[in-house]
Amino acid sequence: MRLKQPTEALQLFRDIERLLKPEMDMAFQAAYYRLLCFFQIEGRHVPDQVDAFLQLYRKSRPEDARIHTALMMKAETLFSNKDTAGAAKVYSEINAAVVSDKNRPGLLYQRGWCLSEAGDAQGAVRSLSEFIAKYPDDARVPSAIAKRAKAYEETAEPEKAIADFDRLTVAGTPEDLTSYAWLESARLRRTENNIADMIVRYRGLLQNVKSLSENVQAEANYWIGWGMVKNNAAKDAVPYLEKARTLRPDAYRKHAGLLLTLGYFASQDPGKLAAEINLAIDGRYEADIPDVAIQWSGNQSYNSGDFASAAKSLALIANPDEPRETAKEVWRYLAKARLEIGEAEGALAAVNNTLAVEEDPALKADGLLDRGRALFDLKRYDEARKAADEAEQLRPQGRTSAGLRILSGDLGVQAKKLDAAGADYLNVISFHDYKDLKPLAIWKYSKVLEEQGDAT
Repeated sequence: MRLKQPTEALQLFRDIERLLKPEMDMAFQAAYYRLLCFFQIEGRHVPDQVDAFLQLYRKSRPEDARIHTALMMKAETLFSNKDTAGAAKVYSEINAAVVSDKNRPGLLYQRGWCLSEAGDAQGAVRSLSEFIAKYPDDARVPSAIAKRAKAYEETAEPEKAIADFDRLTVAGTPEDLTSYAWLESARLRRTENNIADMIVRYRGLLQNVKSLSENVQAEANYWIGWGMVKNNAAKDAVPYLEKARTLRPDAYRKHAGLLLTLGYFASQDPGKLAAEINLAIDGRYEADIPDVAIQWSGNQSYNSGDFASAAKSLALIANPDEPRETAKEVWRYLAKARLEIGEAEGALAAVNNTLAVEEDPALKADGLLDRGRALFDLKRYDEARKAADEAEQLRPQGRTSAGLRILSGDLGVQAKKLDAAGADYLNVISFHDYKDLKPLAIWKYSKVLEEQGDAT
């Protein structure tokens, strides 16, 4: 064996066994060394060989170091062959106190690792703790601390787990274990809903480990952003959520997107919010976006002149089946946006829902104006005139009054009442200075004059 020729040695030890009675010490030693040779040569049949050895000698020598070393051989073989449960059972039979000083560190480490894998977290903690305490300079201590941290987590001792993880984040720790410690401690804090410390740990991961996979980077960025949203800092969450989705669009397209709508809403960024809502529509998860964010986006799109986006957004939160469940302001601006993009039928439906619940005279007049415009576009001129007259009875002021004059002029042109139409347009030109309505009235008035000139 000292010449590292286990195959030849194995045969010699077997010959010695045959010559001696089993109860003799030399036969016991020969059987042990033959088993050791067999262990060095191949591991597949080692458990059977160990069982045969124990059958002969365990009862008479229960605390002999070689009995427990043989058990170690069996346990290590089972563990390497993926029989974790079987290995754990054998490891539990080994008395570490009688194992040689040379083999004891390996036993404590391997047993702790195996018990952890087998689901015996408490047993793993005991074995690994003894290893860490007795052999602090062993190169395997950092990995033992990492394994014990997970075992503490499984035994519902999170603070002990965190303490072990933190031991691995100091300078000099192998980077793979440092990465593991930051990541697993962040995940642990996440399960505890300790959002503030979760964010700290995910940030520590990103700042201190340079060789992270894109998947881990995406996870860290997403949960930092998620935590910020939960802590009412949605505006600050935006760059993290954008990064997460860029790195792993397959995993975070929807989840990061929903949080980004809150971030863009909080930062009052209408362009990005509108784009995010469109992505949600494409991905069919728009129903998960808060109504308040969609309404704000729709109103901002309307005010900026992007009427198509306004109509698209506001339609998401309008319920035509139960119109009274939708805020009247949503119906109002949905009607106006649809008018601007030529969807008169949809505009009429929306404004009718507005008028069904509106009681304020000024806003009701404004709604009647929109109804009249929609009916005009649908060539339902008599109904449009009726809506305009009803609005006038409410004595509207300002922009609504100017709009009604233009609608009245349009109806006059349609009815070939050019003098009355011209008077309506001229009223807007003379008494109103709205940047969009006055030029429109001038253009319409010029058309009336042209038509009158042609008629004379």
